[in-house]
Amino acid sequence: MAMVRQTLHGATKPEAMKKFEDRLFALAEAHNLLVKSDWKGAEIAVIVKRVLASYPASGEGRVTIDGPDLVLPPALATPFVMILHELATNAAKYGALGAKGHVSVTWRIVLPRAGRLLELVWRESGGPAVPSERGAGFGTYIIEHGMTDAKVEQQFAPDGLICRIEVLL
Repeated sequence: MAMVRQTLHGATKPEAMKKFEDRLFALAEAHNLLVKSDWKGAEIAVIVKRVLASYPASGEGRVTIDGPDLVLPPALATPFVMILHELATNAAKYGALGAKGHVSVTWRIVLPRAGRLLELVWRESGGPAVPSERGAGFGTYIIEHGMTDAKVEQQFAPDGLICRIEVLL
C-alpha cells in the first residue's frame, strides 16, 4: 500500500500508472525467479540481467556485469530486484542509459568477522552531468531503505551515479 500511495502521490494518472505497473512488474519478476527455484533463492547475475533486459541500451554493449556466482536468499532477492529496478529506471530517464553512457554492475563477497558481506556497486559513466541539487522521490527511498540492515551509499559524481550496497548474507 505504501508503494501505491507514494507512486500515485502528486503524479498525473498516466505517469503514475506507468510507474506503478513498472514496479509491480519488477516485483513479479523477483517472485518468478524465486518460484523457479522453489523459493530457495535467485542467482544475482540472473537478477541483474533480467532487470536490465527491459532497457534497450542494455543490448547495445553499454552494460557490464561482473561478480562471482552467488544465490541470494529470498529475503534479499526481492528487495534487490526492486532497488536495481529503481537504479535502472533512473539511469534510463536521467543518467547513463538514456544518454549513450555506460553502466557497470559488479559485486563481490567480503569476509568480515561478523559473516559474509555482499558488496554490490552500480556505476554509471559517460552520462549527463549530475546536478548538484536533486529531488528525492519514492524511487530514491526504495534504493536507500528498501533492504533491511543494508548500508547504501549514493555518490553523485560529475560523470554519473555510483551506488554502493553492502548487506550481510
